[in-house]
Amino acid sequence: MVYKERDRLNNVTILYNKEFIDVNYKRIKLELKASELYPEGYDLNQLFISYKERKLEKDIKRGSKKALKRIKKETLKRSK
Repeated sequence: MVYKERDRLNNVTILYNKEFIDVNYKRIKLELKASELYPEGYDLNQLFISYKERKLEKDIKRGSKKALKRIKKETLKRSK
């Protein structure tokens, strides 16, 4: 599954077996388009970002105090 489009070196970042790999675009072949696999409006972040990360992001957007406390604790741990 293609994660990033071609860069200046014609490499494409793909997700293969839960690992991101850079491959030259000439070495891959399109079998199915994203529009055939996923319905319109489907959140593709679900494929590339873990549930915990998505939940934390959603909690931060809605102003969850628990999420903010968790972030505060992590920043204090990192600063020590």
